[in-house]
Amino acid sequence: MQRMTLGEVMDYRLQTEPAAVHHIVKARNFDAIEALRACMVAQRAAISKSDPSEVALAYNKLDDEFRRALVKHSGNGITEVFGEILDEVMTRHLENRANATRFAEEDVAGRYEAGVGTKMKLIRRAEAGDAEEAANVWRLYLNAYGERIEEMGRHRINLMPLAC
Repeated sequence: MQRMTLGEVMDYRLQTEPAAVHHIVKARNFDAIEALRACMVAQRAAISKSDPSEVALAYNKLDDEFRRALVKHSGNGITEVFGEILDEVMTRHLENRANATRFAEEDVAGRYEAGVGTKMKLIRRAEAGDAEEAANVWRLYLNAYGERIEEMGRHRINLMPLAC
């Protein structure tokens, strides 16, 4: 079991990350909510950069930070450890695939704006104490993200380099 697909990674994320959101809200973890807000605000600022490659690099880095903050505050040590490992695997694989294929998206700015909007909705629901709705917002985001990378999700990822 050394190889997996991005789809399998997304399945795991769909099982754990909405639960992490739920835990953050139920625990009223305002430090976590503020960390998520800081990432979202920085992403919104990154979208205004003039160089598209700078926008992509900054936005994606902050997207990783947002997910890492979710996992870090999940309230579950196993979720935190596996989440960090799988996030690194997924990020590295997506970067490699993007560099290899160099495909252009038609509306990158619109996708980035939608991502920031979804994160803002999650934060608002979290601040309101609505754990179920906050978790559902993140679940919908992950489903949309999973659909976007579905083609890449069919390729197997070798995990042996991480085991060393």
